[in-house]
Amino acid sequence: MKNALVFSKLKTLMRKAATRTFETLVEALANALRSITKQDCEAFFKHANYATE
Repeated sequence: MKNALVFSKLKTLMRKAATRTFETLVEALANALRSITKQDCEAFFKHANYATE
């Protein structure tokens, strides 16, 4: 997943959560960040030309 797709994934999950309070916003963001996989991170750094081993 390229870096733009990682942020797209986060935005989609945040919109889907449709939070209305700060507490639910924080909870939704934490859940969205947990959904980013190791493979997503590796692809992000590889796409940014950082070494991933």
